[in-house]
Amino acid sequence: MLPAFESGGKGLVWTWFATAWSTEFFWYRFCCASRAWPPSRFHALGGDYVGATSIVLSVVGFLRWVFVVPPLADSFLGRDAATQAAVTAAWTAQHQFGGALLCEYLGQLFPVVSSGR
Repeated sequence: MLPAFESGGKGLVWTWFATAWSTEFFWYRFCCASRAWPPSRFHALGGDYVGATSIVLSVVGFLRWVFVVPPLADSFLGRDAATQAAVTAAWTAQHQFGGALLCEYLGQLFPVVSSGR
């Protein structure tokens, strides 16, 4: 994965940057549009905050491709086997935490919870 990411260059990093910040478009849905709907149990449970939390988690998860993966990819290429093994372990740890847990699991779980109007 890291060599393929490195070959994507700056264009790939900017694509991930744009993807991360595109989740901000959902901010309106959670924080502004929900106020126009009639009060419900959703508001009493802090649904606006649940939605905002989802957005923040998704942005953090996506931004790992901008701030964490490029240095890992750079550290991986052309290095000895021990360094590559260490970088691979770091890649796996950040990918499972930032990607699987924050962005994919929690970031997508909160909209499901908050949509229970």
